[in-house]
Amino acid sequence: MSAEQHRQGALPEPTPAEPTPAEPTPAEDTPAGHKPHQPSPDSAQLSVAELESEIAQAETLVQELNQRLKRTAHESR
Repeated sequence: MSAEQHRQGALPEPTPAEPTPAEPTPAEDTPAGHKPHQPSPDSAQLSVAELESEIAQAETLVQELNQRLKRTAHESR
């Protein structure tokens, strides 16, 4: 391409970016047998308050599971 074409905006079409091998695909991140949540097309989106509630519930569950894990590890000693 000449400098004149470049100045006039005649730029070549960009080529699509190839995924980099360093970036894991969702299937690679997913444990065997686990299916990620796929919302149905007719399901409503959650509001911010609903998302915050879901996060709080998940955090509580993680804390409870950590406590159970610590108890189990302590009892097995």
